[in-house]
Amino acid sequence: MPTRRAGPKGIKRAEALVALTPRASPAPADPGEARSIGSGTRGATALSFESDKGGMRAHDISRWASTSGAAGPWCDTASATVAA
Repeated sequence: MPTRRAGPKGIKRAEALVALTPRASPAPADPGEARSIGSGTRGATALSFESDKGGMRAHDISRWASTSGAAGPWCDTASATVAA
């Protein structure tokens, strides 16, 4: 079965934010605490961090935006440890 790579019908782009926290801290509850890393129409985004950020947690927060400009709800946060 082929894998669907397109966004949902009527979607123009995905908006993405990232927040860095100390390893033991939870992901921010408010997307306003994260910074924008841009928006895109397809594919994955690779992020680079300064070496002093190694060991911190990077939290990705994203949502779809429609062709009319309306933004959908924020997706569940995805988190990973920044490599040292």
